[in-house]
Amino acid sequence: MKLLSEMIENFNHELVLDHLIRQIEGSGKLYGPAFVRMAVRFAAEFEAGKLGEDPPDIETLDDLKKYLLDNFERYPFCYCPAIYGLVKAESTFQGAPGSDTRRTAVEFAKKMDGQPKERGESSLTTAIENFIQMTLEMNVTVPSTVEGVDANGAAIVSIEKCPYKDVCFKFEEEGITKMIGGKPCVVLRVLISAVSLMLNEECEYHLDEFNTPRCRGRVFIL
Repeated sequence: MKLLSEMIENFNHELVLDHLIRQIEGSGKLYGPAFVRMAVRFAAEFEAGKLGEDPPDIETLDDLKKYLLDNFERYPFCYCPAIYGLVKAESTFQGAPGSDTRRTAVEFAKKMDGQPKERGESSLTTAIENFIQMTLEMNVTVPSTVEGVDANGAAIVSIEKCPYKDVCFKFEEEGITKMIGGKPCVVLRVLISAVSLMLNEECEYHLDEFNTPRCRGRVFIL
């Protein structure tokens, strides 16, 4: 198992951050420029809180990206503020994260492997394991394993040393949940989007354990 310091060094943070910036931009086209300004402000406040300083007076996505990357040595999880900004803005507009969060996860899943549904996965667990391997090849992996399948056919996924945990702590602190209820999980949200494409069937997840210190959830076909 990789140490967290090794993960940070090898993690393609710029690819992840750039994707999130583009998704915030796309959401702004749906909701209007107020959405972008709100997401930027929320993200900057998150980052500033981690740095122990006042947030800068910025409004554009380019300025946000620069602020996050300029402080990478001080806070290497630069994608967490961007995730928080997107989800918090969507929650403010809709009451809970929903379509925007789903679209972000789906587009990132497609980026992993073009059109994953063409791979013709034979089972839920095989699809999950193949997606984990894809993230490894692109240096955006989070140490995850499929522990088995429960009595209802759901795959049990264990997540170790997650680099997104800071944003999940923030969600918990602010009571931000999934649209259908339950704790959100960045890793499982992206994973079910990828697996849904691979299997051509809609999937969902439920987070059963958070920071114990690992996280564990169930992924299942609807």
